[in-house]
Amino acid sequence: MKTLVCALILSLGMMVSAQAQINVGRIIKSRAESRASQKIGQATDKVMDTAEKEVVEEAKKKPKKDAKTQSAEEEAETEEEETSEEAPEPASKAASSKTKTAAAPAAEMKLYSKYDFVPGDKVLFTDNQINEETGEFPSRWDLIEGNAEIAELNGEKIINFVDVGTTITPLMTKDKYLPEVFTIEMDVYFDVYDYYNLRLWNEKKGKTEENGKLDYIHITHSEARMPNNNNVGSAIPDAENLKQGKWKHIALAFNKRSLKLYIDQHRLLNVPVLDGKPTALSLEAGHYNSQSRKMMVRNVRIAEGGKDLYNRVMSEGKIITHGITFDVNKSLIKPESMGTINQLVKLMNEQSDLKFEIGGHTDSDGDDASNLKLSQARADAVKTQLVSLGIDASRLTTKGYGETKPLGANDSPEAKANNRRVEFVKK
Repeated sequence: MKTLVCALILSLGMMVSAQAQINVGRIIKSRAESRASQKIGQATDKVMDTAEKEVVEEAKKKPKKDAKTQSAEEEAETEEEETSEEAPEPASKAASSKTKTAAAPAAEMKLYSKYDFVPGDKVLFTDNQINEETGEFPSRWDLIEGNAEIAELNGEKIINFVDVGTTITPLMTKDKYLPEVFTIEMDVYFDVYDYYNLRLWNEKKGKTEENGKLDYIHITHSEARMPNNNNVGSAIPDAENLKQGKWKHIALAFNKRSLKLYIDQHRLLNVPVLDGKPTALSLEAGHYNSQSRKMMVRNVRIAEGGKDLYNRVMSEGKIITHGITFDVNKSLIKPESMGTINQLVKLMNEQSDLKFEIGGHTDSDGDDASNLKLSQARADAVKTQLVSLGIDASRLTTKGYGETKPLGANDSPEAKANNRRVEFVKK
């Protein structure tokens, strides 16, 4: 009998040990995959290390989720927002899948520590292709030349330039739609042979050198130049040698006569006086090699500029920002948001008496309660980022308003984009 009991105990012990090893193996594998895909920063590593030790210790008993993980998994899907950079979520899943809140990737945010691009106040045009039909011409654009269609890459809808030389222009209600101060943003896909020509026009329909064209910006993965303006421009220092395709963020700011252009965190164009005033634009895609080309664009946004931050808060009592953006239905701040955040840090350092309530706002898509919860998480994430940059936490409070305070009706993509915002209200 003793022999049988001992055998049973030994067998149970081996089963528990094996189960613990399986759980630990899954934890380590999950952790490795998460870090590889999300490029989590050092601050997040510490949190993960602590959580992992706790899980491993409990693996021999009963696996359980901590409060933070449980809360993150309950965060509901809500509005349509800008897509993630490296691993885009399929658009078809945007309304149904559970989401998680993650800390901002510290390494990527650090790269943008000197980024000074701030998007315009009012969104004039936006297109993220979410509701488009695959294989059809993009409905919010007009074709000047070539062939373009909606396609999917890793489950995400994008605009695909089918032929070299394909040129498209935003389908706007007016031929002259660019104001005196404006910004343009887009994500473009590069491999080593891709290039894009961002053309500025006096007239939307101008197609020749003599018919309204001001100049164009020739953009590759590593440089930006204006060939008709003495080839002014520059290259990214120590630019990476692309071995596979990669999305890059393009941002352009025009202020009455000056022009700046950025590729990711690098400012490559700084033209103090542009000869002429742009009133419209077009985008042409090209490729130096006829084989294996992928010319694509997504998340295009044109916005009208406005007052600087100090004048806004002094005249209006608040600062409305559309430049702080997040991954889809998450509170993860995108690195290109650092232009706006850096300006806020500068303002608060110069005006030491300024205190703000940070208000998170969504559009009306999705569940009301979930939007409220998400907007609070985003406001908290912005506060955390500002505090990490030296702003005293006592100068900041946060509140999520969800969809309860729209700037206008949620009846168009542009209206929804304007309602998705972060506000800094003077206290």
